[in-house]
Amino acid sequence: MGSSLINIGTSGISAAMAGLTTAGQNISNAATPGYTRQQVIQQASDPLQASGGFLGQGARIGSVQRVYSQFLSNQLATAQSRQSELDAYSTQVNQLDNLLSDSTAGLTPALQGFFTGVQGLAANPGSNPSSTSSRQALLSDAQTLASRFNSLGQSLSGIRDNVNSQITIAASSISSYAAQIATMNQHITAVEAGGAGQIANDLRDQRDLLVAKLGQQVGVTTSQDSGGNLNVFIGNGVSLVSGTQAFKVSTAPSASDPNSLTISLEGARGLNYSIPENQLTGGAIGGLLSFRDQALNPAQAQLGQVAVGLALSFNTQHELGQDLNGNIGQAFFKNPTIEVQSNAGNSPLTPSGVISASFDATNVSSLTTSDYRVIYDGSSYGVTRVSDGKVVGVLDGSTTSLSVDGLTFSYDSTKSAQAGDSFLIQPMRQAAGNMSVAIADANMIAAAAPTRTSANIGNSGSGQISIGTTHSTSNLSQLFPVSPAQIGMTYDGSNLSFSNLPATAAIQVTHNGGVTQYAAGSVPALVPYVPGDTIALAPGFSASTASAGDFSFQINGQPAVGDKFYASLNGAASSDNRNALALGKLQTTNILQNSKSSYQSVYSQMVGLVGARAQDTSVNLSAQQTMVSQIQTSQQSVSGVNLDEEAANLIRYQQAYQAAGKLIQVAQTLFNQMLNA
Repeated sequence: MGSSLINIGTSGISAAMAGLTTAGQNISNAATPGYTRQQVIQQASDPLQASGGFLGQGARIGSVQRVYSQFLSNQLATAQSRQSELDAYSTQVNQLDNLLSDSTAGLTPALQGFFTGVQGLAANPGSNPSSTSSRQALLSDAQTLASRFNSLGQSLSGIRDNVNSQITIAASSISSYAAQIATMNQHITAVEAGGAGQIANDLRDQRDLLVAKLGQQVGVTTSQDSGGNLNVFIGNGVSLVSGTQAFKVSTAPSASDPNSLTISLEGARGLNYSIPENQLTGGAIGGLLSFRDQALNPAQAQLGQVAVGLALSFNTQHELGQDLNGNIGQAFFKNPTIEVQSNAGNSPLTPSGVISASFDATNVSSLTTSDYRVIYDGSSYGVTRVSDGKVVGVLDGSTTSLSVDGLTFSYDSTKSAQAGDSFLIQPMRQAAGNMSVAIADANMIAAAAPTRTSANIGNSGSGQISIGTTHSTSNLSQLFPVSPAQIGMTYDGSNLSFSNLPATAAIQVTHNGGVTQYAAGSVPALVPYVPGDTIALAPGFSASTASAGDFSFQINGQPAVGDKFYASLNGAASSDNRNALALGKLQTTNILQNSKSSYQSVYSQMVGLVGARAQDTSVNLSAQQTMVSQIQTSQQSVSGVNLDEEAANLIRYQQAYQAAGKLIQVAQTLFNQMLNA
């Protein structure tokens, strides 16, 4: 009897000691990240059969378990991964938003300042001192505008470099966490194998914490095998940790776009598997990749679209003018060029220069912000617009040049690619950073028009000739071969008779009834006059198709018989501001996006889009933080350490310990009495 009581008391002391130890462990780790509250699972020892029934034999410790909810833990890890994704996105998009919307560092003030300079030139186009200062001011404003484009372009490239750097750091962290999880798998399986089926609680807590930290870098899924190993996957089921083996994550420049990094996994046998960008969601990497795709790439492309559209359209109009030296205007801004990037995986036999691309200055309104990919299938080159995946054309032996979306794609038929080779064309990516002013001499600013019209001072009728519009300067020498000879027009009461019209000039008259064309060398002596008809000159016109010609004008009103009108080259034209006025109108003209948007509106759209993304991300991040806090509270209510509860447990186990000791004391007393009886 005494021995049995002593054994029962001893088991009680052991159980109470286990409870005290577990409570102490909980209290000590109350602030330990990832720690899960533990509890002793106490069981009654197997009873001893006696004549009167089964007598208890005390208590024993069944196990020490984590108070753990797999559902809440997974929910919290997923929410924290999403929060990390939004946080990374928000940090980058706010930086981009602050850059583009800055009232002093943004493009808007420089763009406005430039066109203010154009308007100043229009007010003082001649060769007097005030016009000299206005020309110098315009050049200075142009340099400021180009520098602002350069600065913004470089800043966006800097943001891209920073994103690449953070992706590299995140990839390194992923590899590190994966290696640690694999090591923990090894430790856990070894410890639990020698623990008679008991769970290594603290090691599992540490492993779960590593998985949570990994999830803050990239979205993960997990599964546990029968041996206790935790297998980890990223992307669409790509294995990162398999048992005790961890695979390394690395970054490398994209084969098609070397300015952007891709994520790859070093799998079995050292083979690298490139993980598609759209599969990497969650965590810092998910946020960085989403920012690059949804905000940074479009911003760079739209800024480039403004730069290209401005340079091409301004140059086109400037080249229709005449400078102070009497010369036809040259390109005001450096004409933008396009670099074609060969895929790093292309055959080494494929020479450079197979594919080329250039801007079509006559079709600026069709420019898009998309990249383009050209893929050779062995017989032809398919040109695909990346933004929507549409094949916009094919280059082959019969079509070596393709014009689409304001671009011209060409291939050199003397060179040959290999089947499967591809080329990436990013027309807008670097355009802003390469913007520059092409002229340095203020006298070369073409403020004047190269042609002019006039009416004889002795005219007596009400007929008036418009100032005329120059549409192209390439054929002016054929239309006005001997400067300053004038083409004369005399009204005879019903018709206009042309004098000094060169044989190289054709005439097109556009009127309400359609188009009447007179070929070069066969213009009749008399051309019917209708007030308001547009008269255009050119070496030739497409049959039955109205076109602007090289130079056009209108005569309105009712001339008197004998009234004369003239068209000629402009001569010195030191006080002519017609081309400056035309240049100034470009500021508010809807030139871009299929003639629906001006330069400023496209930039404003870009700023608005980035601002909206920044605002949306901020709202989503705040909501996600609240969600994480709520889930964390729920999870901690189950698995967290409650110090008040543990203090009560200490008292309870202390009393149990003392009671068990008292039982042993009673058993000893009874045993002694039996010996002394």
